[in-house]
Amino acid sequence: MEHTSGSSRVGHICNGSGTAAMRRGLLWFAAAMVATALALHAPRARAQEGPYPSRTVNVITPYASISSGTEPIIRTLLQALSDKYGQQFVIETRGGANGAIGMAAAAHAKPDGYTLLFTNISPTTVLPVVQKNVSFDAAKDFAPIFMIGRGESFIMAGPSMKAVKDIGEIFRMAKEKPGTVTYSVVGAAQRLNAAMLESLTGAKFLIVPYPGTSQAATALLGGFVDLAVDTGDVKVLSKGGAVRVMATNNATRTKANPDIPASAEYAPGFESRAWHGILGPAGMPRDRIEQLHRDLTAIVAQPKTRDLMLRYGLEPAPMSPDEFGAVIQKDLRNNANLVKQFNIVVD
Repeated sequence: MEHTSGSSRVGHICNGSGTAAMRRGLLWFAAAMVATALALHAPRARAQEGPYPSRTVNVITPYASISSGTEPIIRTLLQALSDKYGQQFVIETRGGANGAIGMAAAAHAKPDGYTLLFTNISPTTVLPVVQKNVSFDAAKDFAPIFMIGRGESFIMAGPSMKAVKDIGEIFRMAKEKPGTVTYSVVGAAQRLNAAMLESLTGAKFLIVPYPGTSQAATALLGGFVDLAVDTGDVKVLSKGGAVRVMATNNATRTKANPDIPASAEYAPGFESRAWHGILGPAGMPRDRIEQLHRDLTAIVAQPKTRDLMLRYGLEPAPMSPDEFGAVIQKDLRNNANLVKQFNIVVD
């Protein structure tokens, strides 16, 4: 009896385990079937939607305003896309937190190609390594689409620096009297550049952050800050003589502006060559990435577009989406090393 009872109990336990295993197997099978159905349905759903794009595409920029040197370029590119597709590509400014708000909005958008990101080196590869608790992962949350180009930026001096001869004199002033020269920065990259200049020259600036380039330019023109960084047409930037272009953030003088000194002439070892590009959220369909890349490449290759870019100091940098992604990953590593070296933190 005891043996029979024990066997009965063992059999009951085995039957229960078998039922549980069967249930787990059925659940796994059902989940696999759902995943397969979704995977098969996605292309059909996109096909039913029609050719991409079939509605307005929002292009987020993570600043309160776009730089005077890049606004004509991005608007030209987006207008050309609108004309080609018959759908609007609309710029959406999402400034705040040094660009973190706009970057996060783009990173967490639906990855269907209807939310894109117009960005540059600062919020993409500098901000994540200098600012704590950003709500996006630049290495994983974006799909590189198109590098528009690489450009130069300029150190501008306002009315308060009218009597100084060159940027070297300003560096000496900031070294001899720390904190007396005000330096406006927009975004993490400009903050990092200022720190590099301080390290290389011994200067100590009073850093004044601004949410956008237009606010920084207004402060410079009004004499509220001594120095600012901007991109764009040198003739436009210095028109009227209220501000002066003191140097380019390059290792050597450029062919486009050979009369403007390079910062490295006064701060040996310094160079900052930025890029601007278009990204999408990670998971964006590859065919849409390749479509946008192909059409943007054709637009930038047009002489009128290329001339406009060169006039504003942005040199076309043709490369594939994967090559663009490799640039981003390399910049993240290099900037992390610089931040560690100079102990930079942006609150």
